[in-house]
Amino acid sequence: MSQQITDRASDPPETLKITVHSESGASTYVFPQTITLTNSVYQVTWHRGALAPGARLQIRFLSRNEDGPFLSLESYEQLPGEVNGYGNRGPGDTLKEYDYEVRILQKGKTAKKIGDGHLVNNAKKIVLDPRGNGTDPPFDPPEYG
Repeated sequence: MSQQITDRASDPPETLKITVHSESGASTYVFPQTITLTNSVYQVTWHRGALAPGARLQIRFLSRNEDGPFLSLESYEQLPGEVNGYGNRGPGDTLKEYDYEVRILQKGKTAKKIGDGHLVNNAKKIVLDPRGNGTDPPFDPPEYG
């Protein structure tokens, strides 16, 4: 991943960003970018501003498992421009590589594809969901300042 962002405020709001959260910190990249998961990556966030009212961001993995390698792939009504992948199901229950589509869903309309992405799963073990005990979802969505 070579297109790391240093000043997020300078990007146009329609820029799609990917933040990879790991034990060593968080790194943000401009889409498209191949995402590489390792044992230390516990969350991936896709974020796009400037959505029309009622629209929301969607990540659609092109595999039989709609969550890709993640224990959970979620978006929240309060944050329509954001999708989060939590944890990792590990090498025994996932593919080595995934292709995915980034789409914008309009309320009452079909989805508009805005890009394609690629993810490589190099995790050698199950990575637990960072929000709670194992795979349990939180009671409330995350808060952002």
